[in-house]
Amino acid sequence: MTLKRFQIHDQELKRLLSFVGLFGLLSAASYVVPGLELVRPWVPGEPVPLVHLALDRAIVTENHLGELVRRSPDLAVSDLTAPDYDSGDPDAFESPSAPRTLSKVPATAESTSRVADAVATADPEASAETSPPSEARTDLDAPAAITDRAPSTSQPVIVADATASPADTTDLSEGSDAPPQAFSSGDAAHEAAETEGSAAPPSTDALPSDVPQVATLAPPAAAPGISARVVVEIPDQKPIEQAYLPDDVARPGHGNLRDRAPAHGTPMEVPPGSLDAWFTSLAKAAAGVPDHIARALHWGDSTIAGDGITRTVRSRMQARFGDGGPGFLAVQVDPRWASRPGVLRNAKGAWKTRTITFGGAGNKYYGLGGTVSTAYGRSSSTLGGSKVGDQRQALHRFDIAFQNRPDGGTLVVQVEGGDGATFQTKSGVTMDAFHTLTAPGGSQKLHVASNGDGPVTIYGVALETRGPGMTWETLGVAGAGQGSMFRQGPNHLARQVAWRKPDLLVYQMGGNELGYPSLKTGGGKVWKERYVRVVRSVRAGAPEASCLLITPLDQGERIRGTVRSKPTMATMVRLQRETAREMGCAFWDAQAAMGGSGSFGVWLTKKLAWSDLYHLTNKGLALIGHTLADAMEAAYDEWQHGTAGGGVPSGGPSAG
Repeated sequence: MTLKRFQIHDQELKRLLSFVGLFGLLSAASYVVPGLELVRPWVPGEPVPLVHLALDRAIVTENHLGELVRRSPDLAVSDLTAPDYDSGDPDAFESPSAPRTLSKVPATAESTSRVADAVATADPEASAETSPPSEARTDLDAPAAITDRAPSTSQPVIVADATASPADTTDLSEGSDAPPQAFSSGDAAHEAAETEGSAAPPSTDALPSDVPQVATLAPPAAAPGISARVVVEIPDQKPIEQAYLPDDVARPGHGNLRDRAPAHGTPMEVPPGSLDAWFTSLAKAAAGVPDHIARALHWGDSTIAGDGITRTVRSRMQARFGDGGPGFLAVQVDPRWASRPGVLRNAKGAWKTRTITFGGAGNKYYGLGGTVSTAYGRSSSTLGGSKVGDQRQALHRFDIAFQNRPDGGTLVVQVEGGDGATFQTKSGVTMDAFHTLTAPGGSQKLHVASNGDGPVTIYGVALETRGPGMTWETLGVAGAGQGSMFRQGPNHLARQVAWRKPDLLVYQMGGNELGYPSLKTGGGKVWKERYVRVVRSVRAGAPEASCLLITPLDQGERIRGTVRSKPTMATMVRLQRETAREMGCAFWDAQAAMGGSGSFGVWLTKKLAWSDLYHLTNKGLALIGHTLADAMEAAYDEWQHGTAGGGVPSGGPSAG
């Protein structure tokens, strides 16, 4: 080797070593510097990145529910039907019995999308959470009891899929597959921590001896061990589905909406009457009807889980119609999979949170937002709304959704300076339970705690002001898709939706499914059938509520150095638009709002999108949020004047 070549190789080796050293330092910093946990390359207890992929001989395929599943090439076909209550045959979404297709992992970039970059909002009230243990389950999903929710704040209410007796239950241990690490953008400056505390995913199967014990809340005045009653009712009627021709669909504000470059003003497509329930409720809030709250629930994947779009829409709409509060919040989250910057969410002790993306709950109970948290030992969580100046907003209604279970412990809920209640969550079968606390004079915080006598499972809490006002509630989980939604028991999800009594249901999924074979073959017929089933399941709990279907944002792929839209984007947009017209739902084309096909490359050059070709930056998400809010307000304004969707609707503003 010549001296010149030796010098070149020596330089390249030094560069390589420098890169490895710098990467090692940055990786180490993510474990000790607050706010860098979102770019942590690996968490103990999870598979080592790349290594497990190189050694894994599993074959990854798509099953009939739209999930990516893996199986060993050494397994016979007959081995692919072992029982698993997170997946199953086409009837699994309608039935508590669900055979499985072996351990499921999000195996592609589409299914391991990270949460869109969180906003750095340092809050001294937030603190780190401790990783809890895995949990063995003894409950199964069974047909639902028909129930209704009472407005009383003095009695807890409970609902059960409760036809099974304790003898019918089976001891189920959850799978050992750990969720893969979400990929990051590579820019630590844009991956700062949110207001709430962060926690590493659990990695042990038994309660560690060094788990910090959190002081138990003092039992409130209410008698301990309040028994719950079956009260929340799944509506008997089905949502009205009426197909409309393209000419029947109004496009409020078309040609007059503001372009927020590079975003394009894009109107909603509104079939006659499809948004009447939502606009009627907004009109009541705008008219100052006492105590009235208009509620919108927005499901989605990582685009929504980061709260960028929804935060902007919420801020815009609440400025006009009144602040109804933050709405639904999970009591504990891993900020890599979901975030809600600005709110107070401070969990302490031993918690384990499971999501519809990775499963593991042992049943089909994942709560309204697809996130269910279980407290072990003496654990607690303090929740509150956004800050107004130096003070957090005053809240007046605190709804909590939790679970009664065969091995349940004591749950204590306490409004700071207000009402409280204590519940014994142990019951013969697994059941959904709900309770409402009020603070007539207003309170800033809700405390939730377990007393350490058994696991306590909580779906989440809903925090509201006195009103009048509105909420726009974020129900996003990174990596989620149709397969994830099929993990939800339909009766359970319907009860959770009915509990919130929403006026608008917003469903925005599909970004993690653009590479699925079901979208590429047969014109996407199979994919559309699954999409329709999921939308119906979401609407089942609130059949009279308005519905709005939104497409994913544009996603790109590199072809000879040029960023182009994924070819399946056009197919998905077409199928979602068809579904909206066939079901009588409003529709909004988020890809068109970005500028249409090929727009991701434009946003990338303007530093409004990440180089992963999937996600927008916070600034980019805010632009889309404003564009959506523009379209919503334009549709409302035309509805008020009777010019959208064929005249003044019954129950319009004059009736509110």
